[in-house]
Amino acid sequence: MSGADAHCSRERSAGDASYALAPLCATPANSQASLVVSLSMKKSLLIVLVGLGVGYVLGARAGRERYDLIVDKVTGVWEDPRVARARREAARYAREQAPVIRDRAQAVAKAAPGVVADRAKDVAAAAKATADRTVATTRRVADRTTSAATSAAATAAQRAGEVRDNILEDDDEQ
Repeated sequence: MSGADAHCSRERSAGDASYALAPLCATPANSQASLVVSLSMKKSLLIVLVGLGVGYVLGARAGRERYDLIVDKVTGVWEDPRVARARREAARYAREQAPVIRDRAQAVAKAAPGVVADRAKDVAAAAKATADRTVATTRRVADRTTSAATSAAATAAQRAGEVRDNILEDDDEQ
C-alpha cells in the first residue's frame, strides 16, 4: 500500500498532517476535489469561449456594426444580476478557500518527507532481507562445496593409497 493510500484509509482529523492528503484520496465524499475540477473545467470553457468570440469579431466581415452588437450583448450578459451574483460568489469562495488550500498545501509539504522516509525504511528493510537471504544462500553453497571437496579429497587419498599399495605389491612380487 502506498503512503498516500495509507493516509486515505485511516481516520483523519483537521490537525493531522495527513489530512492534507485528502484531495488525493478517491472517495465519493470528496466533494471539494470535484468542485476544484469542476471550476477548472469551467475556467477552460470560458477561455475557449472568449477565444472563439475574439476570433469571430476579428474575422467578421460585418465590420463595426457587428462588433458593437457583440459588445452590447457581452456587456448585457456581464451586467446581468445573475452573472454579477455568480462573480461575487466565485470571488467570495476563492477568498474563503485560499487559506484552506494554503494550509493543506503546507501540510502536504510537511507530510511528504514522512511518507518518503516511511517508503525508504520499507525499501531498506527489503534490501536487508534480500542481503540476509543472499548471505545465507552463499554460506550453504560454501558449506556444500567444502563438504564435496573434503569428500573428493578423502576419496582421492584413499584411491592413491590403494594404487600405492598395488604398486608396492607388484614390486615385491618381482
